[in-house]
Parts: sequence; C-alpha cells; structure tokens
Amino acid sequence: MSEDTKYDFDFITGALGLVPHRGGAFNPAQVLRVQQTDDEGMMIILSHGSRIDLNALDVLEMEMLIRKRQDEIKAKQREAMKEQILTQQSVVDELNSKPQAGHIIPPFLGKGRRN
Repeated sequence: MSEDTKYDFDFITGALGLVPHRGGAFNPAQVLRVQQTDDEGMMIILSHGSRIDLNALDVLEMEMLIRKRQDEIKAKQREAMKEQILTQQSVVDELNSKPQAGHIIPPFLGKGRRN
C-alpha cells in the first residue's frame, strides 16, 4: 500500500469491534484491568500480558470516540425501531381493512338494486 492511500482507521476498528488508541487498537474483551495513572492518564492491562499506557489527551480522545460510537449505535437502533413500528402498523392496518370471517358487512347504501 502506498503512503498516499487514505483509509478510515476508526471505521475499520469500529467494524471489527476494536477500540483504537495511539499506536493501534485493542479488543475490549481482552481487558483485564484499567487503572488511572498519577498524570490523569490510564493504564490498560490486556489478557495476553500487554500493557497500554495512555496520557490524558489519549484518554480524552478514546472517550470521545467511544461516546460517538455509542451515539451512532443508539441512532441506528432508534431508526430500526421506527421502521419496525411502521411495518407492524402497516400489517395491522392491512389486516383491519379486510373483512374477517364472521364479520357482518353492512349493505351498500345508496342507489342500488332492490329485491
């Protein structure tokens, strides 16, 4: 890949369920421990023994990205719920518009044939 190639690292890591950080990304399922450091940073210990040290700015960037992803997920869930409600309402309307067995259909009122 050439150095001119552009790609969206946040999109790729998000699609894979990873959390990006300065220098890479990690699988949140592998986090064993998270600890605040004295300089308002964060230390993340992963299950395979790796340690990720983040300074305060890195932590803020990670927090903003996680919040952004959660907001996007919530928006998608709301849209899916709206679509589901509209579909259900459409089905209910269709069912209610058709005569059901046992329902009496009122006679046509107006000019028509008389017996």
